[in-house]
Amino acid sequence: MSPTDVAHREATRTDFRQIAQELQEALGQRLVAYATGVRSPQAVGRWATGKNEPQGQTDQRLRDLYRVFVILRDTESDQTIRAWLQGANPQLANQAPIELLHEDPSAVTAVADAALNFVDA
Repeated sequence: MSPTDVAHREATRTDFRQIAQELQEALGQRLVAYATGVRSPQAVGRWATGKNEPQGQTDQRLRDLYRVFVILRDTESDQTIRAWLQGANPQLANQAPIELLHEDPSAVTAVADAALNFVDA
């Protein structure tokens, strides 16, 4: 099974609370909120504690961010992952992966492929 398949499976099967907790710890509430399109970074904390649940497209966007995170987390530090997400990426027309995830949720496949290429380099 390829790393992208493993990441997709993990993002699909993992409880939203665990996803929110891991992403919050590794990336911070602001970055997670931005990627998922929510205005309040505190919403991420409420997801992590189970006080609220992301709904519809927000849940999918949270899982998409986690999918990319899973590809990177086994080989990269949290600091490197944050830098990678926020930096201009030549494979993504010099756009930051976090910008693409924020602006166009359908770009997750391109972002995941760029993450895989980064860890394989």
